[in-house]
Amino acid sequence: MRSVQFSSYGGPEVLEIVETPELHAGGGEIRVAVRASSLPRGEMMIRSGQRRQQVPTTFPHRTGHDTADVVEEVGTGVDGVQVGDEEFGLAESAGSGANSDFVLLTTWARQPPA
Repeated sequence: MRSVQFSSYGGPEVLEIVETPELHAGGGEIRVAVRASSLPRGEMMIRSGQRRQQVPTTFPHRTGHDTADVVEEVGTGVDGVQVGDEEFGLAESAGSGANSDFVLLTTWARQPPA
């Protein structure tokens, strides 16, 4: 699967699209096909190195935290959601890679119809 990451601090030029291992939902998780994600100002500050004291970064660092998506796989212990549902949610933490083809979520909600 494709993911956006950076391997050093800097401007937008350090972002790269790379192939990363495919993820599968574990207990309490759903795997979603990402349809939309963001790159908020806080993440840009992490990438630039401005927040290296508050957010220690291990390289390579995958970008993206919030996402709108379609459920592809449901892990054990997850109720009330099924494959094909449209959800939005938050990846586990910074560096979890919501700017990817697929991401694992532990926090999500159903997308409203409009």
